[in-house]
Amino acid sequence: MREAGRRDRGRDILNTPARIARMREERRRMLIKAGLVLAACSIVVGGISWGLHRPSVRIQTVTVSGAQVLRTDDVASFAQQSLSGKYFFLFPKNSTFLYSDSGLTAAITSHFTRIASVHTELDGLTTLQVAITERTPAALWCGESYEPVAEMRECFFLDVQGLVFAVAPQFSGNAYVAFYGPLEDTPLSRTEKSSLPLGQKFLTTQEFAILTKFVATMTATLSPVEALTIDLTSRTATLSQGAEVRFSNGQDLNRLAVNLVAAVEAKRKEEKHDLATDLVYVDLRLADTSDRVYFKFK
Repeated sequence: MREAGRRDRGRDILNTPARIARMREERRRMLIKAGLVLAACSIVVGGISWGLHRPSVRIQTVTVSGAQVLRTDDVASFAQQSLSGKYFFLFPKNSTFLYSDSGLTAAITSHFTRIASVHTELDGLTTLQVAITERTPAALWCGESYEPVAEMRECFFLDVQGLVFAVAPQFSGNAYVAFYGPLEDTPLSRTEKSSLPLGQKFLTTQEFAILTKFVATMTATLSPVEALTIDLTSRTATLSQGAEVRFSNGQDLNRLAVNLVAAVEAKRKEEKHDLATDLVYVDLRLADTSDRVYFKFK
């Protein structure tokens, strides 16, 4: 009972009118301070937003240079569209002081797979200069299965990194080597809305570089390579004369190239067969382990 009485007296002291009034006054002052801070922040943010919306500090014009195949108007229009809108519904994305160089570059290269690189630079406060470098064709990708009739092929350009970047027109002759085999999905291809395989890669950059170097060796040693097909275990190069060069996935192509050149020179010295007309195939599947190269002639 005594303990309960002491608690009641303590509550009475804490709840005296004077103490309650002081607490109310403190809360009122705190609310006023919070309101003043909020008002000040709003004025500052509003002032910044107003200043950034001034036409004199916003990107009004986009100029594009370096285009070879693409239309500069298309790239400029896309860049302007990418810069439209606002951050947090307050600050314009095309503000000279706020625009994202990395974001714009990523957007342009993702949308235009033909573009290899983008460089942006401000010219004053209202003009943005966009310099692009387009990819150049190094070969063709024509599907997963070899199609011997050129007119039946639906091909796409590959750049030096093995990236599919554009639809290729019909070619006569052997302007480019046609590669066949599965493609690899990439972040760039996942941003491409088209059903075409744009943005996907044919092998890794390193593998593609080594393979194209080996293709050049076969062309210089035998005859131009028309097509090269890759499946799960093997690789087959089809020469323009109709013969094939067969090898396997995972082989050391630098060593294969050395053995192929040596074997072809030895066959030519024999003068038993005309490699341009009699050759059916060259088998290199053991050439990197036993240095054996097999020839099949008609």
